[in-house]
Amino acid sequence: MSMIRRALFAALATLALALVPGALSAQEHDMGGDGASTFGEEFPHGVTFWTRREPVGCWLCDPSIDINYGLYQRSGDVPEDISENFLRLHTQFGTGVRHIALAVDLVWLPSLSKVSPDNFTIVAQYEPISQQKRLYANLGLGLIAGREQTAGENGFSPWAQATVAYRSKIHDIAPFVQAGRVLNGDNREFEFLFGLAHPIAPYRMHGLH
Repeated sequence: MSMIRRALFAALATLALALVPGALSAQEHDMGGDGASTFGEEFPHGVTFWTRREPVGCWLCDPSIDINYGLYQRSGDVPEDISENFLRLHTQFGTGVRHIALAVDLVWLPSLSKVSPDNFTIVAQYEPISQQKRLYANLGLGLIAGREQTAGENGFSPWAQATVAYRSKIHDIAPFVQAGRVLNGDNREFEFLFGLAHPIAPYRMHGLH
């Protein structure tokens, strides 16, 4: 099976996993307001891909942090096809502009890089769907740096990405699909993440209120 066909199959499987719970329950849930971090009992661990906008008027609001795991795929001849497990630390900040957030990510491919991150991205992203819904999506533009990025003296390259996720009721885990692409140079293959996200919310530990 070709890399593109495997990527499409993985995308369909991940989206199916994301949408099945939505078919069993209503997708409109009170999640504490559009960007408010009052998770409530329904989200004991926190909310994935969450954009807080507290306090009101903040220009770089308190971040939410997710840990992600899944399959990383890249198809192309430069330098080669890659299909490996990944780990990602995803940090998301609200801004003073509604529907606009800032995301900072570190991605590891343990089988390739062992310890050091494989890439670092900082992205301004447009989030068209209200934070009150379980379905989440964004379109982003920013910069990527990593072992294979050589544009400019600092190794940063322009980067575009799109993400779709579903905040499930199962242990607050969110299946997601992300597609990204470097916008300059010779290495312009699409990169895909098919993964599961879980929030890191130490102030929401069980038994603490």
